[in-house]
Amino acid sequence: MYEVIYVREIAVTTLRSLAYARGIAMPASPLGKIKMVAQVVAILALILAHGQMREFFLIGQAALWVVVVTALVSAADYFRRFNLSPSARV
Repeated sequence: MYEVIYVREIAVTTLRSLAYARGIAMPASPLGKIKMVAQVVAILALILAHGQMREFFLIGQAALWVVVVTALVSAADYFRRFNLSPSARV
């Protein structure tokens, strides 16, 4: 799971830097913000599950899957928006 998230972060950061260098504004998308909230929920739930509250483990795992799905969808959305920008072809 972490590989997908890591590669997405590198790819989107690189794409946004390239867009910025070409004068194209690419603000954070709502999907990226949902991904971030899911990451925080997943990390918090998994930390709590490590201690005394084992029931949080399933919540953490579910939140991680939400992170993976939103990471893939939002990455595709960033690349789509970049390619729709005028003079943004890679």
